[in-house]
Amino acid sequence: MAIIKSSYGKRALLKGTAAAAIFAGGIMSPIIPGFSNEAVAEAASYTYTVDATSLNVRSGPGTNYDRIGSLPQGSSIQAIERLASGWYKINYNGKTGYVSGQYVKTNEKLYRVDATSLNVRKGPGLNYSSVGLLKNGTLLSVIHKESNGWYKISYNGSTGYVSGDYVTAGDPRQARINVPLIAQRPELPSGCEVTSLAMALKFYGVNVSKTTLAKEMPYDSTKLVRNADGSIKTWGDPDVGFVGTPFGNGHTINPGPLKKLLDQYRPGGVNLTGKDFSEIEKAVSEGNPVLAWFTISHEMPNNRSWKTPAGKTISAPTPLHCIVVTGVDADYVYFNDSEAVQKDVKMPKEKFIKIYDAMGKRALAVK
Repeated sequence: MAIIKSSYGKRALLKGTAAAAIFAGGIMSPIIPGFSNEAVAEAASYTYTVDATSLNVRSGPGTNYDRIGSLPQGSSIQAIERLASGWYKINYNGKTGYVSGQYVKTNEKLYRVDATSLNVRKGPGLNYSSVGLLKNGTLLSVIHKESNGWYKISYNGSTGYVSGDYVTAGDPRQARINVPLIAQRPELPSGCEVTSLAMALKFYGVNVSKTTLAKEMPYDSTKLVRNADGSIKTWGDPDVGFVGTPFGNGHTINPGPLKKLLDQYRPGGVNLTGKDFSEIEKAVSEGNPVLAWFTISHEMPNNRSWKTPAGKTISAPTPLHCIVVTGVDADYVYFNDSEAVQKDVKMPKEKFIKIYDAMGKRALAVK
């Protein structure tokens, strides 16, 4: 969380209407059962629904590609594959097109492993040899269910079979995690990032204090220099480490360097910087809390920037905050807020996505 003194010496908590959404009316629910970051041919059998007022179809996977058409809300689409960027390759009027995964949803069931570990076998029975293991909570790409209750799944670019006795099915857009709530104040008025990390670690039984994490995280020691009007002229780079101090006047630390601290206590976390909200939703659906860079006000941010001494421009929208995403469903996102000291704050998904995107799509999954 950033606490920057105004010209009157008070903490500035600003509101604004900085960024605009690409599509009007889009409420995304894009946890898609069975898709990995690679193409899965069998997954083409899944059908999805457009969940935006109007969804652009483009010639490539990004808003920089030409628009080749549009789909109205409620349209059914069949995905050929899901890309690592969160976009979907689809069939459109007899040719290939691409749509943003933020604005499609599925009503298919989500299948996950419900055992400490589950053998993947060559055929649908215990008499077939094991070809691998899946850990608890792993999402499955189910091709079909056999008559004996076993599931044929996509596995490592091929197919395999798992026992249905150890697989659960549910709504792919609904997940809640009971993450403990920790208040950042009074010790860390600008320490929402490490407080959020302490919450996520405590969820896994790793009991490390927020102040210990604050002392151990990487820092950028660049001094704050202001312009004559009080605006920031030069300061540090949050891609290097925490800018300022979490014990007083500070800005933030980005997911990359914070992950270095996380790795000391629980390796395996994923830096989701630049990823669409669908990746946060997927991680939460798998039972993992996710730190997301957000706003204190829970409203759209105001734009702000400064230069580092080396001349790099730092985008620093305000009022910055970091929260822990603890749940998702078809319409809402739930999160713990260390500044408001509120557990499972409920926010409409569409609003959450707009703020998350405007804050630079910064997130860190703790797995």
